[in-house]
Amino acid sequence: YDATFQEAKVTVELIQQKDKNVLIFEDNGIGLTEAEIEQFLASIGSSSKSLDVVAQGKEVSFIGQFGIGMLSCFTVSEKIAVITKSCKQEKALKWTATVDGTYQTEELEGTYQEGTKVFLEFVNTFQSTYTFEKIVGILKNYGEFLPMKIECRNGEQETIIGGKLFPWQQGSKMSMFSLGKRIFDVNFDFAIPLSSDKTQTYGVAYILPFKTKSTAYGNHHIYIKNMMITKEENHILPEWAFFVKSMVNSQSLVPTLSLIH
Repeated sequence: YDATFQEAKVTVELIQQKDKNVLIFEDNGIGLTEAEIEQFLASIGSSSKSLDVVAQGKEVSFIGQFGIGMLSCFTVSEKIAVITKSCKQEKALKWTATVDGTYQTEELEGTYQEGTKVFLEFVNTFQSTYTFEKIVGILKNYGEFLPMKIECRNGEQETIIGGKLFPWQQGSKMSMFSLGKRIFDVNFDFAIPLSSDKTQTYGVAYILPFKTKSTAYGNHHIYIKNMMITKEENHILPEWAFFVKSMVNSQSLVPTLSLIH
């Protein structure tokens, strides 16, 4: 994606019908070719590819590969449908995968805008569980600091998520402590900036205003490329730093399944 051509746009829409609820994710990116579908989507059980890429010294330009993320869709849906139009191909493609492990790719006739749409039809168990409010809450949890705006829709309801700055980007102590209060539910008085230009990793360590045991867990909040990965990380800071709570965002850390919560 090149921001000089168009502004990144992501929409999430919940369509509620009498007999089914469908969740649709749409972006206006460069889309996927058939080869990229085979590489990323069809390798649905694989999550080690990104680590292999890193081991070879190659740059990873996305948060992770899609294997685990796509596989997790089957916890709420028995089928995944993806319609994508690549800027490198004339025709759009439809990729469909089912919970039994089978999938197919087909060309679509007609005119489509470049980008990708993902359709998930909730199984009966989750029809009433994933309300619009719950979906918005999940998106806020993971994506409030993403650089692009995410437009969430449900009929006439509409909510915009994303585009917020991390506290160390705002240049205001008031906003830093205000966000610390919201994130950790603690009124902090002191904070220490964290930074590593080499790895493009930045953050803030809030000093707890009360006594705590040296065995206390930090439950630090970790973000990778501005997306929340976990709120329960306990090893990113030294063990002696038991008296702080931290938020850290990195452009180069590579998540593993054991890290993601």
